[in-house]
Amino acid sequence: MGLAPPVSCARFVDGARANRYGVLVLKTPGRVVGLLALLNLVNYVDRYVLAAILPRVKDELGLTDAQSGWLQTAFLVGYLVASPAFAVLARTVSRRALLATGIFVFGAATVASGYAQSFAAMLLARAVVGVGEASYAALAPTFIEENVAPQSRGRALAAFYVMAPVGAALGFVLGAQIEKHLGWRSSFFMTGIPAVALALTSLTLPEPERPAADTSSALDDMRALLALPVYRLNALAYTAFTFAIGGFSYWAPTFVSRELGVSMAKAAGSFGAAAGLGGLLGSVIGGVAYDRQRRSAQAGEQDLAVGLSLCAYTTLAALPLVTAAFLYSSATTFFLVVTPALVLLFTSNAPVNAVIMRSAPPHLRPQAMGVTIAVIHLFGDLWSPPLVGFVSDRTGSLRTGCLAFPVSLLIAGLLWLRALAESRRLNAESAALK
Repeated sequence: MGLAPPVSCARFVDGARANRYGVLVLKTPGRVVGLLALLNLVNYVDRYVLAAILPRVKDELGLTDAQSGWLQTAFLVGYLVASPAFAVLARTVSRRALLATGIFVFGAATVASGYAQSFAAMLLARAVVGVGEASYAALAPTFIEENVAPQSRGRALAAFYVMAPVGAALGFVLGAQIEKHLGWRSSFFMTGIPAVALALTSLTLPEPERPAADTSSALDDMRALLALPVYRLNALAYTAFTFAIGGFSYWAPTFVSRELGVSMAKAAGSFGAAAGLGGLLGSVIGGVAYDRQRRSAQAGEQDLAVGLSLCAYTTLAALPLVTAAFLYSSATTFFLVVTPALVLLFTSNAPVNAVIMRSAPPHLRPQAMGVTIAVIHLFGDLWSPPLVGFVSDRTGSLRTGCLAFPVSLLIAGLLWLRALAESRRLNAESAALK
């Protein structure tokens, strides 16, 4: 990928160099994005391995469906509590050091999940995984924003975020296959250890230059962000979207196995393949489409309109496909409609994250990412896995619980359309003042 350096980062022009501590530091934007993408791949493998082996964990630990859902919620509690904390720490602490610490923590906690002997122990381990992953999710995109030129940023974000579905797919496939041959505990060991080993590689990232001293408090930053209408509406839409995607990804293999009569290994492997293909195509399409459509846009508000329109229209286009997936009783039909639905849904990966950063002033972008991550999980997929499990326990039908997902996607699409209208209104007002 030919990623041009931004003017402010022209110092990154060849290979790598050693800093004053003797640590090799990457200098080219392409290598920075490549390392971040690799680490994101490992991040998502660790995150989704549990969903692939959930029935086995449930049986051995004697969990109900509701308790199984709470394991994902524990992860998200750690994730959402730590995300804004890392964003605040990034004001004064090295972002590289925060990334390295987070990657080490989530890898070690994934390994610890394999030793859990009770619901409480597994709950704690998954919460710590969330804490570790929070540092990466909150800070990694800001390295791309600050090291890649605007004309290449959509593709760079696509390369980074495409690793989310690819990593999730590998998590499903590797988790299921390792469990089949070595047991579910080995699935955690063999996916967590690489993260621990790779943690130090994040120290080779170039440390971003800090803006002028900022005396505002974290509460002041929060208020400033929430006063931005496009940022606020985008966060609400992303929350509804995350409710659907998070719950869907967590329960889909179990749904296919239980409701459609497919073995768990085959269900996890097939859904992992669908998620990987859909995520790969969708993320690439979204990044390329965003770059192409914004080439004629010069103002920040116009950049926002491009990203918001992609998010809104692709989400609404996926809605009938997601609905159909849970109404039919054929595994073949499920995957025939889910794969193109995932392509459409993952198209928003690069645009929505570009909107998060472009809707906030530069000095607030780490906080914008951290606050958004906290909000989308606190009010989104923190609740969808246990809610679906609760409905399943009460009705005896996992299918009934899963019908919450298309409703949430409809809300997300409508909110993105509202944000798009607000973006265009602001752009018109700005143009009128010139």
